[in-house]
Amino acid sequence: MLKQKLLFLCFFLVSKAYSLPFVDEFVLKSPEVDEAKLEIEKLENQVKQVRGSLFPQVTWSNSQTRIKNITAFTGSATLYASKLEITQPIYTGGKLFAALDLAKEELKIAKLNLKMTTEASKLKAFNFLLQVRNQQEKIKIAKDQLEIQKKNRSIIQRKSKLGNAKSYELPQAEADFIARKVQLEQLEIEYEKLDKEVTSYVSNWREMTKNKWEPKQDIQSIDVQNLFQNNFELQALNLQMKNLKLNQKIDLGEDNPSIAISASEGYQATESSGLFDESNRSSQIVLSASLPLFSGLSSIYKKRAHSKSIAILERQIQEKKRIVALHYEQMQEELNQKKTLLKSYERWKSFAKKSLLEAQKSYRIGRINFLQLSQVQQSLDNAESSYWDTWYDFHSKRLKMLNLQGQVL
Repeated sequence: MLKQKLLFLCFFLVSKAYSLPFVDEFVLKSPEVDEAKLEIEKLENQVKQVRGSLFPQVTWSNSQTRIKNITAFTGSATLYASKLEITQPIYTGGKLFAALDLAKEELKIAKLNLKMTTEASKLKAFNFLLQVRNQQEKIKIAKDQLEIQKKNRSIIQRKSKLGNAKSYELPQAEADFIARKVQLEQLEIEYEKLDKEVTSYVSNWREMTKNKWEPKQDIQSIDVQNLFQNNFELQALNLQMKNLKLNQKIDLGEDNPSIAISASEGYQATESSGLFDESNRSSQIVLSASLPLFSGLSSIYKKRAHSKSIAILERQIQEKKRIVALHYEQMQEELNQKKTLLKSYERWKSFAKKSLLEAQKSYRIGRINFLQLSQVQQSLDNAESSYWDTWYDFHSKRLKMLNLQGQVL
């Protein structure tokens, strides 16, 4: 028999959850979260790399060139050269700054993805706790029902000895007792499976969840604009829109003029021994400019392609807003309904318990038969099971609604 000793920490304050050791450990061991962190580190270095392209490029070169039978020169010679050159781009059609902005936006997307991945991992961890609590309560119900069945069977056994029980009642009581026992065993098997699954994520999770956990039932509503602004998926789509526009700027920058300046100083000589003589020293400053004149109308088609991509993403954003608003409205209605149901099930349980006590008394004195007693007991079983199934569904959906709102769990 599995011993039930699992109790939980307090979970919500209106719209924000307290941090739980189990949840923190669950997130810490999530491979998806680790991957998201590594992606951020990669993109941070990428931003530094792109930023470096805005600074001057310095190169040092040494060369040895063999010259043979060129115009106005018969025979062959070797030209030695050593040169230090500094090149600074002045204007690149906006490509470099757009590339830096793009790298920064990609870093923002990666950070948002880490937040989304972390919250998804928390959602999974909290859902495990909901499942465990639900299963724990069902086991408790099954144990209570088994005890009730023992009392009913004891009453029937006494009545049977006195000859006051019908012939079917004792066998039926034994059958009901076995059924309740099997039900309890099945619930414990399911709980053990759940326990193994949770343990595969966090091995010492039981030690981390020792205090009672009572999630709040409050439902916080926000207006649609805040919903759209805070929703993680919409935030990601809006960042993608910025990236599309920056990519457009980079692509179209290829069709704009570019200007660069370079300065170099070095030595050239036909003898290696005299290469660094002052007489062989030379320097130059070059201002270079390029202006694309014709590219087969590719710039026109690039503009059209980018405008279509932006239009597609705009439609996706509008559709996502529609879906988010619809889901939010549906979740609010469902949560309100389930909150009302929880209160109804509480009343059902209360009346069913009182009814069972009265039914047991009535059965002892022969005012009702055993089938009627069983029906009253089943009513209590149904009320308690329905309550905890609805409890699980309510808080599971509430977590999803908080996630939909972009709330940090």
